[in-house]
Amino acid sequence: MRSFVVISVHDDVEIGKNILKMLPKESKILVYMRKSLENGDFSGKIQDFDPEKTILVKYYPDELRFNGSKLRNFVSHELFDEKSTGFVHIIEDNVEIFNSPDVFLDKIEEMMSVFQLKTWFETSCDGCNLVYSKYNPRLYIAVDEPEAKKHYDKTIAWCSNANTLWVCYNMDRCTFEDVRFEEKFQFPMYYIIEFLARRRNTKKPGQMDYMNYYPSVPEELDVFRCIDVKGGKDFTNEEIKAEGQLFNEMKVDNHPDSSVDMLMEDMRSKILQWEKK
Repeated sequence: MRSFVVISVHDDVEIGKNILKMLPKESKILVYMRKSLENGDFSGKIQDFDPEKTILVKYYPDELRFNGSKLRNFVSHELFDEKSTGFVHIIEDNVEIFNSPDVFLDKIEEMMSVFQLKTWFETSCDGCNLVYSKYNPRLYIAVDEPEAKKHYDKTIAWCSNANTLWVCYNMDRCTFEDVRFEEKFQFPMYYIIEFLARRRNTKKPGQMDYMNYYPSVPEELDVFRCIDVKGGKDFTNEEIKAEGQLFNEMKVDNHPDSSVDMLMEDMRSKILQWEKK
């Protein structure tokens, strides 16, 4: 089962045109917008775009609008309260889907299943993965060993960075703690790094949650992009500095993983465990 959540915080974007119309038909789609818009034009535009009433509009408290960690936790709490299952894709409203995402969705969910990943963050729109505007992962690993290739014939990109523009949770594997963001932070860089570091630091041996090795498939490219939006929150230098100091005080262990041998061994182990359904 697959469902989508679109988190709306900017008023000048056309999420109907940019996102909703491009999602697979008959998908379960939730749009979260702030409570003060419940009876306004913005909510009406979603309803106009959705004459068959298949899109569910839900509301979050206005004070969470520009607090990404708390807003995401609010949404996740509701997903767990509703006992959501399968893969949930959570998309920020500054995404524009410009090609059909169908193949990408199938392939990214397949990869998550093969590697038993609970969570996945997008890599293609993270500027730190680009060199001269070209996608530049740390490395590619092709599954070419005959025995492993019978199970999963794929080339995986391993990137140095990832972010929350588009994330996917496997709700059949996750607990709330697996998707929780640290609410001490509002600046995205810090709550993303803390999440990824905590995920790595608490993983069991063999689990494929690394730091600065973030996986993706070729089908992620040329499907969606990040667009410029207005009306967002501009963090002051003082706010960023204060959160940086807090991050340092927490002594977050965010050293990068570097062993390619371990990466390949864990990949091979997970691939040989997996059977196509």
